Amino acid sequence: MPVCCDCKRDLVRRDFAKSQLKKLPDKRRCTECVDGEETCSLAYLDRIAAARRAEFEASRPALRFRVGDRVDCSHSSDASGRCSGTIIQLWYREDSWDHVPADFHCPYQIRLDNGHVICAPKDIDGYIRTTDVPPPNCSICLCNDQTEENFIVRDCACRGTQGYIHLECLKDVA
Repeated sequence: MPVCCDCKRDLVRRDFAKSQLKKLPDKRRCTECVDGEETCSLAYLDRIAAARRAEFEASRPALRFRVGDRVDCSHSSDASGRCSGTIIQLWYREDSWDHVPADFHCPYQIRLDNGHVICAPKDIDGYIRTTDVPPPNCSICLCNDQTEENFIVRDCACRGTQGYIHLECLKDVA
């Protein structure tokens, strides 16, 4: 994302005039700095951020799932094209997504049982649906309970279910 050389903010492209985007990165100035209507003070930036958050909150639809729900997702890492996992975040967006509009957020971020973390771009059955598949059991404590801090990972080449382990169990064993 482009950075304003005056206020040092990381901004989306729409916050710059086209002529400013053609300049070298150390010469680019956002429209607020160029116009000089209001200084780029911290209070001003907070008001802008709050307005954008409120606009986003008001425009997003209700979702079918919540954090912690077990789901079945469309994913190319599995031969069947579907993988089970657990929702870990709602309305996910990465800062590195420069190629998509700034107001685009994926409805769900999912940690798959195979260890991959993916996002579902739409809240429709073709991308994400409910599943009856329980999470895998930890090969140390034989439990499948997960929290945001202590989730089950698979970071080895073990076959079958032996590769699944809680982060805390892994720390205890190591």
